[in-house]
Amino acid sequence: MTSTHGVKHLFPIPVYWSHVENFVSIQNEITKGIEQTNFGMRKDWGNTHYLSDPTFQENFIAKYNCNAFLSELEMHLQRYNLEGLKITQSWAALFKQYNYGHIHDHLPSEIAGVYYYKTKGSTGNLFFQSPQTYDRRCNIESKEGLLLLFPACLKHGITQNTTNTERISISFNLS
Repeated sequence: MTSTHGVKHLFPIPVYWSHVENFVSIQNEITKGIEQTNFGMRKDWGNTHYLSDPTFQENFIAKYNCNAFLSELEMHLQRYNLEGLKITQSWAALFKQYNYGHIHDHLPSEIAGVYYYKTKGSTGNLFFQSPQTYDRRCNIESKEGLLLLFPACLKHGITQNTTNTERISISFNLS
């Protein structure tokens, strides 16, 4: 029997990914938050993608009482050997057709994370930029229910959504 979770070393940087075990409850509580969210763009980034809070001052997960998600996250942090870290910021990201995410990092946080709430086909994948060379990337296919945790210093971006289907993810920082 193969494991449904694990740590993979990229570049060799440990990146954790796993499908959540409590998918239905997590989706339901995030849906409530998404339905109440007025997405906007961060003006200084251009027309990249929409955010639940372009100022990054709110905590989407706390604001919408995503307790099933928090419980699930705690389990995955233990598996990644990162117990004791807490979410400092979280936001929903909406990618409509032709939206993308520029290359960035999440410093000064310790760990960054993303949960894929809604995705299908070519709605945009996460890619990690090699810290050794700028011409190497590692692509991670976005799938609903997938949770990724990685060092906040790891540069990454999101490929362009080439479909009419919206992609929504929940991103967060931990310290």
